[in-house]
Amino acid sequence: MESVSKDSYLPSFYKPPSCASMSDLVEFNSAPSTRQQFSPLKHSDIHHNEILHAPNSRAIFAALKTLQEKICQIELEKDRATNHLTDLVRIADKHNKVLESEKLSSELDFQDCKKPQNDIAKQLDNAQQRCSLLEKQLDYMRIMVDNAEMQKHTILEQQTMEQKINKQDSLEVHSKLTKLELLEKECLRLTTTQRTAENKIHQLQEKLKTEEQHRRSLQEKASQLKIAEIIKIQTGVNENRTLASISKNVPQTKVKKKKQQKQKIILTKDLPSKSFYPKARELPFVAGKSTSLSHSLSANIQSALHMMKHHSPRNTQKNTKTEEQKCLDLPGKGIPTCAKASFSGDTLTDLLLALQDELGQMSVEHQELLQEINETKNTVMKEDLECELDCLVKQMEIKSDQILKLKSHQVNVAKLKKKANTVTKSKNASATKLATNEQTLNATAPKTPKQQGHLSNGICTPKYRASLDLLKDVQKIQMSLKKDDIMWEK
Repeated sequence: MESVSKDSYLPSFYKPPSCASMSDLVEFNSAPSTRQQFSPLKHSDIHHNEILHAPNSRAIFAALKTLQEKICQIELEKDRATNHLTDLVRIADKHNKVLESEKLSSELDFQDCKKPQNDIAKQLDNAQQRCSLLEKQLDYMRIMVDNAEMQKHTILEQQTMEQKINKQDSLEVHSKLTKLELLEKECLRLTTTQRTAENKIHQLQEKLKTEEQHRRSLQEKASQLKIAEIIKIQTGVNENRTLASISKNVPQTKVKKKKQQKQKIILTKDLPSKSFYPKARELPFVAGKSTSLSHSLSANIQSALHMMKHHSPRNTQKNTKTEEQKCLDLPGKGIPTCAKASFSGDTLTDLLLALQDELGQMSVEHQELLQEINETKNTVMKEDLECELDCLVKQMEIKSDQILKLKSHQVNVAKLKKKANTVTKSKNASATKLATNEQTLNATAPKTPKQQGHLSNGICTPKYRASLDLLKDVQKIQMSLKKDDIMWEK
């Protein structure tokens, strides 16, 4: 069919003839009954006869061919339609099967839904039966309880009767029991009083300990007051120096003044530095940590110690020289105020008091730590508190060593003070005697300048010796008051 050309007379399904008109197709479709009655032989005979007699036989022959082609096409379309119908029937069958399967599934689902409803209904029936059984059991139990209560009432009545019978015997027993209860109460009261007494005894013992500590601290303070005598020695030495300088500087003549000033300048150059504590720069700084005025101690010792620590001997030498020159300019007025304005001796006493106060605070902290250790139950806390207690005990030992060293230093200073007092008394007596002799000699007879010079030289020699002895004693005292006497562990 595909190999046939366009000009051939054979019909083609893919390429129908172009000369076929729509009117022929309409006529063919409108008369299906007539089309079915004709056979191909009859049709060919009739047309053959007509074609032979017709003038235009060729055109008729072509029309017949076209009709045959149309018939073939229609038959093909019929076959196609039948095939399509069979396909549609198959599809319809499939759809019917699917619908039937869906109906079956829906019915099964409905039956499955009905099953739990039936199960629930059965369960409800079973529950109702159980409820009825339970109600019966409850009724039975009520009857049993009523019977038990009746039995209880009867038993109680019997007991009351027996109690009434045994009342007389029970009175004696009751009296004995009351006596026993009273005895037990008295025992408890005695035990409580014993405990309170023990607690009070313990408290009194603690108070006694605290009072003993306070008494010891007071004794230590009283013993520390003796440290003030150290500074009195130093002030006495300074006063002796000023007295010696004044006695040397009695004005007789202008020449004598110049000579005495030269000699005193030489002596002041030979004098040691008047720092009351030798090696004051190396003093230990122990009693606390702050050098400001806001320290917690009652007496602000830290500022004084800071000044002592940063004390420079050059400045003290300059100050002492200026003070000596001022004192030399005032010959007849006794001891000047500048000599009395030296370093006060309250610093050492305050320092020792501060150390004792710190030791007392440490003892209080020690007691508090012991109480906390006894009260706490956590092992970790106990270990920490024990470590703190060990550190505090070490600090207390260091403080006690410091206090003992200060006390030993105090004893040494007291001994030196006695020696210095004896020396100063003897020197003062000799100086007063010499001064009275000079006054008597000057009042009795005026002498020549040469004689006055010889006398002045003869009188001044023992004064100079006395002053030199004083200076030597002071140097010995200062050398004995070394740094090792006051040092303690930091």
